[in-house]
Amino acid sequence: MRVAVIGTGYVGLVTGTCLATMGNRVFCVDVDEKKIDGLKNGVIPIYEPGLSDMVKKNAGEGSLKFTTDLSEALKKAEVCFIAVGTPMGEDGSADLKYVLQVAGQIGSVLDHTIRIHASRFTPTNEVNVPDGRILPVKGVFDLRAYRALREGMQSRDEQIVQSNGYDHNFLIDAYDGGSLVKAADLKGAVTGRRMGVWTTLPGIQLYGGNHFDRLPGKDGMRYNKAAGVALETQFYPDAPHHPAWPQPTVKAGETQRSRTEFRFFAD
Repeated sequence: MRVAVIGTGYVGLVTGTCLATMGNRVFCVDVDEKKIDGLKNGVIPIYEPGLSDMVKKNAGEGSLKFTTDLSEALKKAEVCFIAVGTPMGEDGSADLKYVLQVAGQIGSVLDHTIRIHASRFTPTNEVNVPDGRILPVKGVFDLRAYRALREGMQSRDEQIVQSNGYDHNFLIDAYDGGSLVKAADLKGAVTGRRMGVWTTLPGIQLYGGNHFDRLPGKDGMRYNKAAGVALETQFYPDAPHHPAWPQPTVKAGETQRSRTEFRFFAD
């Protein structure tokens, strides 16, 4: 099994070394570059009986590796252990801020890959409303083949900068006015699990949590940009002001129905 252990203190280093000794491939991660450089060169920062020999043996065999690159370790790992410090808080309880920081990084969607079955999109103006144009996708908006969200979310494309990330409507190629058609796929970076989206609607909005700024969550968790991603099936935003676009208008006495399915796969 491929394992990531975040933190190389007494808990993390011992845990990672023992897991490697048991036959797993382990990536130990730490933000302390000096400590990681030392571990790569056989310098053990703590003492436990026999630990030094075990670290050197497993590192030499390639089953125990050390890195400061959390993102790269997560891509390779099937299981993650968080073993960072939990110092005493002012009230005597464990301060979980470092645990939550790492959990937030693990939970980022930046390394998820996305595919949207759309060859056109609606660019937006300075207030993030479609400006009336329908343009062919290109560059970071061409998501017809799997692309990491990071590539677009961190690009300097004018539309991305203006919206602080992805917050755009894509025109689903297979839309025919009512059939359930494939719109998008989203694949997890760590697990490889995939979510497929099917819909009867003409558009799908891709939103990357662009304006999350320490958004409060459960148990003290704070969510920042790219903590989540939304795929919202829809009529095109601002459609009533653009009569040539598919319209969401429902007149008195009429019924309008649509269907969207989210299907999950463990490929």
